[in-house]
Amino acid sequence: MIRKIFLIFFLILFIFFIEYSFERKIPKDINTELLYFPKGENVKYIVSGFNNLLADLLWIRGAVYYGDEKIRGGKFEYLYHIYDIITSLDKRFLNGYIFGSFFINYQLKNLKLAIQLLDKGIRELPDEWVLHFYKGFMYYISYDFENAYKSFLVGSKFEKNTDRCKKFAYMSLLKEKGVQNLLYYWKEMYEKSNNIFTKEIAVEGMKECIRYAMKKYERERKKSPKSIFELLKEKYIPFIPVIENRMIRIEKGEVIW
Repeated sequence: MIRKIFLIFFLILFIFFIEYSFERKIPKDINTELLYFPKGENVKYIVSGFNNLLADLLWIRGAVYYGDEKIRGGKFEYLYHIYDIITSLDKRFLNGYIFGSFFINYQLKNLKLAIQLLDKGIRELPDEWVLHFYKGFMYYISYDFENAYKSFLVGSKFEKNTDRCKKFAYMSLLKEKGVQNLLYYWKEMYEKSNNIFTKEIAVEGMKECIRYAMKKYERERKKSPKSIFELLKEKYIPFIPVIENRMIRIEKGEVIW
């Protein structure tokens, strides 16, 4: 217990001593924040097993850095380095990967570094669906819908109490291919695959295409289609999907199979 208290005290002094020393020795017009964050592998030898504690302290220091840069209109040039060090010290720090990638992409406009940080998190926490979701979302808002779809699809395999990844996967493909081509894409996927999981995704994908066409019909015609045949007749869909001798249809405003 005494050793732990001493180490906490030492770590706090260590960080403030470094800041004080550098602020005295380095000209004020040089951004010194990067110098406060030594490499993660070097710090591990100093903290002797208390990596998470130092990661928490640096997490707070990183927030201060972000606030300072935001107020003075800084360049945020050390954002990646800060979050890279934090997640090197605590490899299972989920929020470090999530918030770090968000700030990097938002402030630096650097998709490559944001994805790099998320990939680092995925290597450490491959079953965390939210990391795959944010990776897909980064691609999505950058209009890279193909890679967004791939990331969302992987994440959907780990979702348990939500289907957010699955929905965004459909939306990504919809934007990439358009509803007409996408309906053919899902049908071909179903017919060529022997995997139950893939077939389920394909069926849901076809149903999602019909839902999209139905909503578009309602927006443009100011009424609901009476049946799926009306969508076909008015060319909102290229064909009516028939799966295992069962037709996807519209009943009481719901798309069912």
